[in-house]
Amino acid sequence: MKRPQNNGANLVLIIFVAGFALIALMAIADEYFDFPSRVFSTPATPVNWAEVILEVLLILVTGIVVGLVLMKLLSRHKQVEEALRKSEERYRTILEDMEKGYYEVDLVGNITFVNESICRIMGYTPKEIIGTNYRSYAYDEENATKIFTCTNAVYRTGRPAKWFYWDYRTKYGDRRHIEASIAPKLDEYGTIVGFRGINNDITERKAMEQQVLLTNKLASIGELASGVAHELNNPLTTVMGYAQLLEERKDIPEDIKSDLAKIYEESQRAAKIVQNLLSFARRRKPEKTNFDINYLVQKTLDLRGYELKVNNINVYVNLKPDIPEIKADYHQIQQVLLNILINAEQALTEVKRRGKITITTTTVNNHVRIIVADNGPGIPQDNIEKIFDPFFTTKEVGKGTGLGLSVCHGIITAHSGNIYVTSEKGKGAIFTIELPIAAADEIEVSPARIITKRRSRRKTSGENILIVDDETGIRDILTRIFSERGYTTDCAADAKSALAKLADCEYDLTIIDLKLPKISGKRLYEIMGRRYRAAARRVLFITGDTITQSTQDFLDSAGKPYLTKPFNPSVVLELVEQILVGKVASAVS
Repeated sequence: MKRPQNNGANLVLIIFVAGFALIALMAIADEYFDFPSRVFSTPATPVNWAEVILEVLLILVTGIVVGLVLMKLLSRHKQVEEALRKSEERYRTILEDMEKGYYEVDLVGNITFVNESICRIMGYTPKEIIGTNYRSYAYDEENATKIFTCTNAVYRTGRPAKWFYWDYRTKYGDRRHIEASIAPKLDEYGTIVGFRGINNDITERKAMEQQVLLTNKLASIGELASGVAHELNNPLTTVMGYAQLLEERKDIPEDIKSDLAKIYEESQRAAKIVQNLLSFARRRKPEKTNFDINYLVQKTLDLRGYELKVNNINVYVNLKPDIPEIKADYHQIQQVLLNILINAEQALTEVKRRGKITITTTTVNNHVRIIVADNGPGIPQDNIEKIFDPFFTTKEVGKGTGLGLSVCHGIITAHSGNIYVTSEKGKGAIFTIELPIAAADEIEVSPARIITKRRSRRKTSGENILIVDDETGIRDILTRIFSERGYTTDCAADAKSALAKLADCEYDLTIIDLKLPKISGKRLYEIMGRRYRAAARRVLFITGDTITQSTQDFLDSAGKPYLTKPFNPSVVLELVEQILVGKVASAVS
C-alpha cells in the first residue's frame, strides 16, 4: 500500500527558512538602527545601506542553501524509507508465498508471527495461532520436549539448529511429520528476543520413503522365503505322502491311524505356512480377469457373515454404484480382503463395545479404492511401520504366523496397486487398497487349466513311469504310490542318468523335477524334445518353485501339466491317470 506524501515536513522546512531570514533581518536592524530604542529617533550617523543590503542578501543566501541541503537530506531520507518499505513488502510476500512454513516466537514460546503455509498445513487461521504456545501443537509431550531442548540449545549457543524432526497435530487431529530449522531472533543491540524458524512438512515424503524401504525389504526377504519354501516342500511331501499311505492301510491299528492323522494335519499346517511364504515371494503375474469390486465385496462378506454375526459385529457397506471394473486376480484380491476382515474381527473381540466394520468403495485418480475401517483398539504408531513386515505379529504365540499382511502387500503390489493403513491406538484402524481401473482396450486372457475331479480308479496295464528327482524321499514316495496302483516305475537322481535310461527303455510317462543338479529339469525336457520326441510328449513336471518369472514362463510355454510340492498322493494318481489316457494336455495343480 502506497504511503501519502509528507507535505507537513515541506511546510515546516519553509517556515524554518522564513524564520531564519526574519531573525537575520532583526539582527541587522538592531546592529545598525539600535532597534527598538532608536526606531523613532534620528540616527547619529548615516546608515550604510549598501552594507546592510549585502549582509541581508548573504544571510538569505545562507538560509536558502541550508534549506536546500535540508530538503535534499529529507528527500534522501524519504527514498531510504520507501526502499525499506518495498524491502519489507518483498520480504513479507516471499514469506507468504513460500511453500515451507515460517514462524516467529518469543522467549517463552508464544507465537508472534506465522505465514500462510503454516496456517494451511495446520488447518488454523493466523488469528487462531498467534498468541498461542508452540506446545499446543506438538503431537505429544515427547515432541514438545524435543522442541524445547533444541530451542534451548539455540538460546545458549546463539547458533541456529538445522534439520531436526518432530511431529505435530493438525486442527483435525491428524499426525504430521516436520523437518525444521530454528535460528535466534535478535534486536538492534544483538540480544536474543525470540526465535524464528522454517518448517517443512515431510509427511508424504516420509511415507514414500517408508514404502520404498518396505518394498526393498520385502523383496530381499522374498528371495530368502523362496529358497526356504522350496527346501521345506521336499521333506513335507515325503512326510505327508507316507502318513497318508500308512493311514490307508487296513492292517494299521486305529490308535496308530489317529496318530498318523495328526501327523498329516500338522504337515498340512506347515504346508500352509510354506504356501504363504510362496505367495509372499511370488513374482509371476496374477491371472487377471475383469470383475466388479462391489460384487467381490458382497461375496466376501457372505463368506464371513456367520462369524461376524456370532462375534456381535455390525457390518456397514457404502459401495459406489456403477463403479468401473478392475482387471485383477479375483481370488487373490478376495484373499486380501478376507485377511483384513479377519484381522479386524479378531481385533474387535478385544473391545467391550459393539464391534463395527465399514467397507467403502470409490474411485480416485483412475484407481478403485476399497476402505475397510473398524472401531477396534487401533494399532500403536510403532507397529504401523512394521505391520507389513513378514513374520511380524502382535497375536499370541500359536495364533498367527505374521505372514497374512505381508502376503496381502505382495499381492497388491503385483497388481500395480497400493495398500496402506492409518490408525491411532484406541481409535480403530483404516486399511486402504487401491487398484488400477481396467483399461477399455484390455483383452482378457484366461490360461487353460484342468481341474481334476475325483472319479473311480481305472485299471492299469502296467504302464512304465520314469521318476527324475534328486530327492531320495520324493523318488521313494512316488515309487510307493505308483507301485501300489500297479504301475512299473524307474528312478533317476539327475538328468544324465535319466537320459541314459531313456536311451535304453521306452516310458509311458516321465515325471521331472524342474530343479535338478547340474542339468536342470528344463534343460532335460529340451534335450528330450530333440532326442526322444515320443517321451517328451508325455511329461509331468513337479516343482517347489513356481514363483520366479522364468519358471512360470517355461511352464506356460511347455504347455505340460505340473504339480507343486507338497502334493497329495491321491491327486498325483488322478492326474497321472488322466495323462496316460490322453485327457490332459495342460494342467495346473
